[in-house]
Amino acid sequence: MSRILLWSIQPSNIIQFDSLPYRYCMRKKQTLKIRSVRSINEFRCLESAWNRILHGNGGYHIFQTFEWSYSWWLHFGADFNLYILVIENEREIIGICPLMYAERCLGLIKWRKFEFIGKRVSNYHDIILGEKGEGYETLNLLVRYLHDNMTGFDYAILRLFPEESVPLRLLKGVLKFSDVPYKMIEDDSSHLVKIDDAWQTYLRTDVPRKFRYEIRRQIRRLEEKGRLSVQECKDDEALQEALTELFKMKIAHRKSKGEKRTYFEDAVFQKFDRETGRLLLKKKWLFTHIIKFNNQVIGVNFDFIFNNRIYCHEIAYDIGFDRRYSPGRLLQHFELEKSFALKAKEIDFAWGNAFYKRNWCNYERKTYMIYLFKKDLCVQNYYIENLKPFLKRLYKSRLTPAARQNLKTFLRLST
Repeated sequence: MSRILLWSIQPSNIIQFDSLPYRYCMRKKQTLKIRSVRSINEFRCLESAWNRILHGNGGYHIFQTFEWSYSWWLHFGADFNLYILVIENEREIIGICPLMYAERCLGLIKWRKFEFIGKRVSNYHDIILGEKGEGYETLNLLVRYLHDNMTGFDYAILRLFPEESVPLRLLKGVLKFSDVPYKMIEDDSSHLVKIDDAWQTYLRTDVPRKFRYEIRRQIRRLEEKGRLSVQECKDDEALQEALTELFKMKIAHRKSKGEKRTYFEDAVFQKFDRETGRLLLKKKWLFTHIIKFNNQVIGVNFDFIFNNRIYCHEIAYDIGFDRRYSPGRLLQHFELEKSFALKAKEIDFAWGNAFYKRNWCNYERKTYMIYLFKKDLCVQNYYIENLKPFLKRLYKSRLTPAARQNLKTFLRLST
């Protein structure tokens, strides 16, 4: 069942901030209503309102679409409880916060951990606000509702807000003047290619000279030896073939690094990629390619195009191919060239600091995470849940880049 909270906004309740993108001046009493969606049927009924709000604003990402979130929930939602917060005014839905929670316990202590839907496979998360919504009041109500419905040890981790997010800027003002305990820290950064010039101009000005020459040399030598081709997956048969090769290459690559088992071997993960890819193909949001040499698949990507932006999601290459050549690098070269031809706004390589991204990218986007606690002491729950497995991994292996990043998060949270 949905829980509903009514809140009447009086003119005296409004706080104006010069730092916000716009001001609010309430001339009459208005009522906002918030409810929590807990069932899959209620989730499905949100589709039309969700898309109406989302497509009314140009700054949202593909990972905030209803199609992506709903598909994720169908495949990965079994381990979580749905907790989507829907904000309505007197006429329509003006905001949606797609949350879920998992229950945790340590002895007699129990708590809930609230997160955005789409964890692990989404590059960004955000709160969805409509243009007609009173953004500050909507987020103020949302934070108050979430805090009031938390029990004593509950907390929320809202990760991967892109730095240009309007809800993020509004949340800073809301939390600054509220009594809700919180922490806001910088999260992983994303590497991008901002498309401002022609393809050849970009190669000359933004790509390192040695890197650029090496790619051209590899392409020329492969074309001298045989037939090099890049094909876009424009039908379901080609897509499924590409994903089969991608999973095979990813698993082989991870095994070569010493991993015993990867999530690319997980049947649920593979099913999610296949069915979501099929859905995005119908929507014309898929930007997936295969690179072949003499009809042998040597590289595959699983990328998306949405709102005139390219999202690099997964890429794999044949580790058994001639080591003098870099199939993954060549595939990215051809994909970027096509993206420039399509006049996309940007190419997003997602978060992570892999070396190959730095050679291509000319811009970096910061992301942020927000922790909301029921009370100040609840910050200990984060340590209880995450510190023990972190120390176990640290004990069993050397300090990996991921472990160093986790350590930084702990240190920032404790300050």
